[in-house]
Amino acid sequence: LSGLLGTGLGLLFAAGIGVVLLVGLVYALFGVGWFEIARIGGLYRTPIAPLHLRPRDRPGFVGWLRSVGRQAIDGRMWRAVANFAIAAVLGTIVLRLAWALVWSAIIAFAPLTSADAIIGPFGGGGIPVEWAPLVGILGVAASVAGMIGLAALHRVISLAIVIRSRETELTERVRTSTAQREGA
Repeated sequence: LSGLLGTGLGLLFAAGIGVVLLVGLVYALFGVGWFEIARIGGLYRTPIAPLHLRPRDRPGFVGWLRSVGRQAIDGRMWRAVANFAIAAVLGTIVLRLAWALVWSAIIAFAPLTSADAIIGPFGGGGIPVEWAPLVGILGVAASVAGMIGLAALHRVISLAIVIRSRETELTERVRTSTAQREGA
């Protein structure tokens, strides 16, 4: 997505190629936002209204451009994309914790080898074999606690970002009913 943004901005004045790429970027971001909302709703079994493309308010090409522009500034889509970025960072940390969990389990069983000292996953000095089970068990406990804590943090952050507040939902209903009343 970053490459699409950079290329689109770089080619903006080159025969309009950049405009096509930027429109593609808006639709790609919409896809990421739609997927993220569906993922959070399914993961935490929470009813979340799916993300919809903004409808055209005028016919023709100008109406389509306006709908793409309104989609590009849709706050709900951007919140979902931000949640996707946060989830990616938390996922990277969880992968590191899983790596530490495996190494801690290996270190816990180090006395079964004939080595005098065990070099841990982070390099540096060795761990004496008599301390290895304690260090390994503490490492496993810390890794599991970290993963559980990050999962709980992800739930809190995701639901706070993706789910609309009651006030926002009521404002949207008022806006919709006002537009319907004006149309009638």
